Order: sequence, then structure tokens, then C-alpha cells
Amino acid sequence: GMIGTPKTMGSTRSIPLVPELATILQEHAGRVRACTPEMEWVFPSATGKPHPSGVLRKPILRVASIIGLRKRITPHGLRRTLNTLALQVAPAETIRLIMGHVTTDMTMRYNAPTLEARREVLARVTATIETPSRPTGRNQ
Repeated sequence: GMIGTPKTMGSTRSIPLVPELATILQEHAGRVRACTPEMEWVFPSATGKPHPSGVLRKPILRVASIIGLRKRITPHGLRRTLNTLALQVAPAETIRLIMGHVTTDMTMRYNAPTLEARREVLARVTATIETPSRPTGRNQ
């Protein structure tokens, strides 16, 4: 991997941070600084450098085993899950900005709603359809 600035100024973006996560990260950074005051990384490896790209493989496998999950999960899969869940509560353009996608089309491409979520959408659509035996409840 390479650590540096984004390729273009357009690639630079602010990432929103919820207060709960900010608190957790500040506490963690304080613990790291207490052990190694000159440390510049939030999650340093044992050598004080960034971790290699596969560092999350074993912890993810361990958690999957504990909860009985047999499907393969990756950090990128977690990112895609965030994309799908976020699209359920916010507009695609907002999610595009959070995820750093170039286009809203890309954000939508990574949307993978569950079967239950798709059923819920269809149930809501069906509820809006008037039939002679079932009025929708709208003013006639």
C-alpha cells in the first residue's frame, strides 16, 4: 500500500464522525500516546507502522466462527453492507458523499437489499393500491 494525499483535489472529502465513535477513537489514541508518545498512527502495528492490508482477516474469521456465520466476510463486504444499510435511511447522493463514490450510480450498484427488505418495499407498494374490496384509507 501507499500512504499519501488523494490523487486530485476533487478526491479530498470530509468524513462525518458520530460523537460516540469520536469518543472511542479519542480514548484509544490517548492509550496509544500513553505507551508511545511519538506515535502518529491511530492503530499502529507492533513495529509502529501501519498494519498490512490483511490484518482484519483473522479477527473477522474469529467473530464469524463465534456467531456461526458460514459466509465469507471481508472488510470491503462490511463497507458494502454500510452502503446498503445507509441507503435505507438517507438519499443516494448523501451516501455517495460518505462512501466517496464518484457517481450515485456506483452507490446504487453496491446496494444489496435483503429479501426481507425487498418484501417490505413490495408490501408498502401493495398497501397503496386500491381495490374494490380494500380501500387504501386515502380521502375519496
